[in-house]
Amino acid sequence: MAELLLATDVDDFLFEHAGLFCEWSNAECGTNLQVHEYHEDWPLLWGLDITKPEDMAEATRRRNLFITPEIFREFPPIEGMPEAMQQLKGRRKFGAAGVTKRRTTLESVTWAAINQHYPNIYEHLVCLTEVNDQGVRVGSRDKVEVCIEMGAFALADDQWEAPIGMALAGLEGVVFNRYPMNFPDHLFPAVSVNGSVKNRMPLGLYEVRDPDQLLRHFNADYLRA
Repeated sequence: MAELLLATDVDDFLFEHAGLFCEWSNAECGTNLQVHEYHEDWPLLWGLDITKPEDMAEATRRRNLFITPEIFREFPPIEGMPEAMQQLKGRRKFGAAGVTKRRTTLESVTWAAINQHYPNIYEHLVCLTEVNDQGVRVGSRDKVEVCIEMGAFALADDQWEAPIGMALAGLEGVVFNRYPMNFPDHLFPAVSVNGSVKNRMPLGLYEVRDPDQLLRHFNADYLRA
């Protein structure tokens, strides 16, 4: 058992997602989305008002068309991430767990993809979202609470909310910042400190922009073999 457990997201951290969603939506829903416009409020991207029953029904229909094992198993790994995670795994103190907002119905296809592209790296996988037989969400576990329960010392995620929660809990949050929606500038405006411009971020919150930066970030004394 690893002494240090790193929790990571799955979509847009281990596997491409946002760009493929945009391509699918443009082809199937008549949108004209670019990846830099992506965010996780899909009904808003589709121009749907979910306060209207007919729009809510249409949003649910579209979600269920996209969120299928057939589509998700085709997501390719982020370039360079399998190699970076393998190098981290090579350190005797390091272990990894996937914590994702994917539906529990996607657990088996997610494990299969992880084992194919990230073999012998991940010890655990938790899919947080529960849906009913109609594909409507009926429950979701809190990502930070799950990370704390499993004993993770850090969470690396493409979305900023959970990493901030980890930092506020006295642990470590790392934002994998590839797109504007990952870490909006307005969250922590830049300030001038002794002549250099810095972002005022909470203690324990960090930002990386590619797998090499992720690897360098965790290349610390407490992770070395």
